[in-house]
Amino acid sequence: MVGFVAIRVEDWNRRCIIWHLYVDGAYRRHGIARNLLRRAGQRLGAKLAWLEVSNVNVAAVTNYHALGFWICGVDSTLYQCTITEVA
Repeated sequence: MVGFVAIRVEDWNRRCIIWHLYVDGAYRRHGIARNLLRRAGQRLGAKLAWLEVSNVNVAAVTNYHALGFWICGVDSTLYQCTITEVA
């Protein structure tokens, strides 16, 4: 297995919620994530996709942007950032 996606499609609006998306590091940048999302969404009749990612996960944010995702909201209460002083 080189990739995995776990999704759920909401019946009322046909929105695909992406819970997990993984591609083995050796196989990244070959269109696997895009194909996993497209096939899973089509198979379940999704009209659009939604996911959540922490803004400090730069690699994931960059990848999702390349896949066509864009920021639609911010939840400042979900992730807590702890700032520690470096001496």
